[in-house]
Amino acid sequence: MIKKIELWNFENHSHSVFDNLHPRFNLICGPGNVGKTTIARALRLVGFNEFDPKSVRVGHDNCKVSVTTERGNVTVTRGKVNVWDVTPVGEPTQRYEKVGRSVLEPAVDIIGFRVVQLGTAELKINVMDQLESHFMLSEFDGNNASGSLRAQVIDEISGLTGIEDIIRDVSLDNLRWTKGVRKAEDANVELTKQLHDEDRINKEQSVIDRCQEMLQDAHKRRLVASELDTLLRGHQDHAGALAQMEITLKGLPDTTDVTHVVTHAKDLLAKQRTFVGILKELSAERGFVDQAKKRAMLLRVSSDVNVDAIELLLTRLSVMRTLITEYDEESKASERCEHGVKKSNVKLQDAVDEVDELLRNVKICPLTQLPITDKCGVPR
Repeated sequence: MIKKIELWNFENHSHSVFDNLHPRFNLICGPGNVGKTTIARALRLVGFNEFDPKSVRVGHDNCKVSVTTERGNVTVTRGKVNVWDVTPVGEPTQRYEKVGRSVLEPAVDIIGFRVVQLGTAELKINVMDQLESHFMLSEFDGNNASGSLRAQVIDEISGLTGIEDIIRDVSLDNLRWTKGVRKAEDANVELTKQLHDEDRINKEQSVIDRCQEMLQDAHKRRLVASELDTLLRGHQDHAGALAQMEITLKGLPDTTDVTHVVTHAKDLLAKQRTFVGILKELSAERGFVDQAKKRAMLLRVSSDVNVDAIELLLTRLSVMRTLITEYDEESKASERCEHGVKKSNVKLQDAVDEVDELLRNVKICPLTQLPITDKCGVPR
């Protein structure tokens, strides 16, 4: 913020002081040719090192301009000499001589008049006189401002700095993509020429589909064949076990005949037991028969006894004795038969146990290929 401007022998100002300046807005007014525009040129001298020798008041060798801000003071003496005195706040004064045409950075730090970078262009702060255009973008360094420069200034003011670079990059990308699209289209045309006829492709696809179906069917058939092979091996194993079982069964006695024999033996045994009971009764009467026979023989001698009756009685006694003898033999035969029946029962039970043991080892029916359960009637 500029606080004070003081001029010595600068154009038509012999010594002028502009003090107590407002930090935001200051209006300097007066009649023509009193030195209002001179103040603007004085600021250009301090801020941008722009000096016209005609600015030295007539009759003097040098002119001097002093500008004070909150950061310090800068005093420039121009004419036959070129001396810059820079005094930052709280620091001693530094004198610079033979500065040349370049901007003095220590003075810029105090005044605050810096060159503004607008895109690729450098623009000094707008300090115009009454003869210059009142549009700050109309000229640049004494030349008409180009449209590109104006666009850069507007971008800087609106916060769109760099938009030109982005537009340029987008344009370049668009150009590259357009070329890529054209190249891809050309390649597509060439690839289209290399493609086979659509009907031929459809026929080949149909053949491929049929081949895939055949492969799937063949895979299913292989699975079925594998299962059948497993069943066949199981059938062969069961067939071998069944054949071995048949051989074993053939070596066993005929259970049917044995059953008939046992049944007949049981009948005989029952009859034998009946005969034994009768035999016991007859045996008890054997002594009586012998006595009766003796008495019959005695009676036969007696004259008063009926001889025919005696003969009949003797015949009956002889028959009874014969029966007793036969009963004795039958009793012995019955005992032998009972012993044979017991041995047959033992052999029959051994055969049944062996058959049951063979059947227990059979888990799958060779005929139905189903597991044997209790419902099959086979002992488990």
